[in-house]
Amino acid sequence: MLVNLKYRRVGLVELTKRKAKSTLTIAFFSLSTLAIMTSVNVHADGGMPIQDTVVFTVPENLAALSTEEISDLRQTHVENLQKTAANDDQVKQAEEKLFKQLMAHDLVRLSIAEVIPQLISDYQIEGEFKNTLLGYQSTFAVDMMKNREVVANLVDYPSYDFRFAAAYMSMLYAFQNFPDFYDRLKADMVDEKSHIGHYRKSLDESYAKVKQARAEMDFAKSGNDIKKVITALDDELARRKK
Repeated sequence: MLVNLKYRRVGLVELTKRKAKSTLTIAFFSLSTLAIMTSVNVHADGGMPIQDTVVFTVPENLAALSTEEISDLRQTHVENLQKTAANDDQVKQAEEKLFKQLMAHDLVRLSIAEVIPQLISDYQIEGEFKNTLLGYQSTFAVDMMKNREVVANLVDYPSYDFRFAAAYMSMLYAFQNFPDFYDRLKADMVDEKSHIGHYRKSLDESYAKVKQARAEMDFAKSGNDIKKVITALDDELARRKK
């Protein structure tokens, strides 16, 4: 089930966006996070992406709402509750979907191994730096591919993701030792016609699917929050009948 997760006002209550660091490190290198850690316009969030999560809360101005508004709001949340997961199986399905999307995205980001030889050729990199980059290519094409074989679920993913992030950032820092190559790499990052720019575009498209799957999982788990809001609305309606 696809859930429309746009943030909007329902009655006089806003489904707010909460910026919270996820305990699950999701897709370190999406378009918004794959970049050089400098003045380039798009930059990384330190490998810990901040996720937008829908939060259902009791309106602060509850006492100021009319009884009719509260009743309408209650009905809206009852409908929201019906859209969330009805049982643990559905939550499990949402988690499995997220994991599947993460691993699909990981294959996209591991394709950096195919981009590295193209960078070497395009930039005419020779000598020790060429050997260094080929070493990183082996890391992504061989070592990381082996590591991902033991990633079985969302619990396993963060440590694997950290290893990928560490290797990738190490490669970017290696570029900084060669200013000419580094400046060209930064420019190519935002040029979709370049090899690295096309790579970033592919990451962005893939990561969008990860974010949607994450949002759907969060929504599936939001039933308890919605129930608390409904209870508060019921209490207010009961108070007004006295």
